[in-house]
Amino acid sequence: KLKRSGIHRSDIIWSQLAVLEIEVLITSNDIAAAKEKLQEVEDVHFHSDMECALHRAAGELALRKGDLKEAAERFFNGFTLSAEKQDIPLLHRNLLGLSLSNIHLGDFEQARIYLDILRDNAQKYNDLTTLARHGQYSAIIHLQFGELEKAEQVLKKVTTYLGKSNQRRLQIESINMLGDVYRRMGHWDLSQKAYAKTLVVMEQMNHPNIAVPMLNMAMVLIQQQMYIEAEPYINRSLAILHKLDWGPMLAAGHILALCMHAHNYNWKEWDRHLEKADQLLNESKYVDSEIAIFAQLAGRITKENGERSRSLKLLKISRDQ
Repeated sequence: KLKRSGIHRSDIIWSQLAVLEIEVLITSNDIAAAKEKLQEVEDVHFHSDMECALHRAAGELALRKGDLKEAAERFFNGFTLSAEKQDIPLLHRNLLGLSLSNIHLGDFEQARIYLDILRDNAQKYNDLTTLARHGQYSAIIHLQFGELEKAEQVLKKVTTYLGKSNQRRLQIESINMLGDVYRRMGHWDLSQKAYAKTLVVMEQMNHPNIAVPMLNMAMVLIQQQMYIEAEPYINRSLAILHKLDWGPMLAAGHILALCMHAHNYNWKEWDRHLEKADQLLNESKYVDSEIAIFAQLAGRITKENGERSRSLKLLKISRDQ
């Protein structure tokens, strides 16, 4: 712990260790502790050589909390400083965060500009891992616009490279994304296989984002009207997301839960979940085509079960995405 290290707070080593601690806390999804540490760091004299790294860590924290504008601002500051200092690894990491923030803010034109800068720099410095991440983020944009074949092509290439380079964490995230592509194509078997593989590997590595493929598995099961099989995935993912306080994904979980409650005619619970989802989305201004699809499905089931006025509320959420 830094408080027991004996290192003075103006020392660059203290600053490096502080940023590293924040990054570890974010990676392990201990968001409350990361927020507390960031506040502590910003309240003291922080070594100027580590500012761009601090902005990147603060951007990651804001992104996980769903504060997208704060995230974009932090990543932009980190990008600017790292470009001035010619710190290429940090330049790439800030560009990745900046691209993803703009994607979820719905500014796809700006996101593409940053992704193009990222691609050119990664190619220049032969940063193959960053190029793989570039492919993942480009696939998100393809998915947003329904360009499923393009997304599939990119993700297959990325998944193969990550497997050969033994980067299991990034590879399994790409496999989960391929499951999204197959689900949208209507290839239920391929989609379920991708999600099942993702869940097994994420359980093995104690991956902090395991709730994401759980929601995806629930979605593909609901699309096949397998409500009983889907319910455990929804309940477990919501419990995990509540604990993590991961706003945007928690909103997605609440929307998917609407499918279950509409199917069971449990309108009291339906109203409770909608209120929470609406609040989380309004606070973050988060944009994701997956949420739009979840809302469309929940709206259709709600309407089929005789609640047209409730279904219109979901139609609005879908349109906003």
